This record gives sequence, C-alpha cells and structure tokens, in this order.
Amino acid sequence: MNGVNDIVSAKNANQRQMVIVLFDGANALGVAGPGNVFARANQLMPGSYDVVYAGLNSQPVQAECGLQITGLTPLAEINHPIDTIIVSGGSEEGLFTAGSDGKLVLWLQQRRKTTRRIGSVCTGAFVLAASGLADDRPIVSHWASCDLLATLFPRVRVVPEALYINDGDIFSSAGVAAGIDLALALVEDD
Repeated sequence: MNGVNDIVSAKNANQRQMVIVLFDGANALGVAGPGNVFARANQLMPGSYDVVYAGLNSQPVQAECGLQITGLTPLAEINHPIDTIIVSGGSEEGLFTAGSDGKLVLWLQQRRKTTRRIGSVCTGAFVLAASGLADDRPIVSHWASCDLLATLFPRVRVVPEALYINDGDIFSSAGVAAGIDLALALVEDD
C-alpha cells in the first residue's frame, strides 16, 4: 500500500470487462454507439470499462457501410472473465452467417455460464435467438425485423414496441440508435 498504485489497482479490480462481437456486415453505428458510451463513462470515471472488440478471428471485418474494422481480438483468445457481451447487428447476410456459425453460437452458450449479461444491438437479436439464449425471454430487434425474428424463433417473445429490453442477464435494443440508449441504461445500472 503506497498510494498511487493502490488507487490504480483498485480501479482495475472494479473495471468491467466488455466484449462487443462483430462480424462481416456488422452495422458500424451499432458497434461505435455503445463503444462510445463506455468510452465516455471511462472519461467520467476512469477505469470503469475495458472494451474489447472481437470477431471469430483477427481478420478485419467489413461493416455494412463498407468501413473496414481492424484490430479485432479473436473470440478464442479471450480467456479473462467477461462482465458483458454485446452482439452487434448488421446485414441480413452477415447475420445469417454469424447466427449459423457454430463457433460463435457455442462461444456464446459457453460464456453464458460465467458472464453477468449478454445482449444485442438491433438485429444482433437474431444471433442471440440462434444461440438459444433468448428462448422464453422478451427481446426486441429493429422494427422491420421483428416479424421475421418471431417467425424464425418461435420460442423468443418478441416485443416490437420496446426501445430496449433489459431482462436481467439478457438484453436487446430495437435499432442501432437504440443501442446507445441501451448502453446508457447499462452504465446507469452499473
């Protein structure tokens, strides 16, 4: 116990480990919006969050808008405890690929046991539903996708009129902008 280092250690001990999962076709705003909320929280309360942007591998992903996102951590290399996982939304093709990818689905299922909360932004709800994490739970997605989500995953209780839903350990937002509102609510809960 010698002062400055003790404060840094205390902050790091309380730091929440966040993982934002991306895939080819991810919506850049759905990634950047929540990421910026956690970054701002860190400015106001330094060391509150450690945000990791992750993908199936370390290869860059091309966002739905054409933006290349690099510097991703492969999911398989995340060995530390995670507080919160957020699955980004994105293009229909990207979501189909991500939701049918056995590695991502298995990773989410395995992490559920040790992660405080797992959620999605916008159409990322399809990945949560594909993994079974949203079975018998209320969930929301982009308004234009709610009917399809309910049709493809009848065990999920789709609530199309919600802006976001925080159902304890499972959460979701209606759209990419609502992902910012959801991230703000998560910070408030913390």
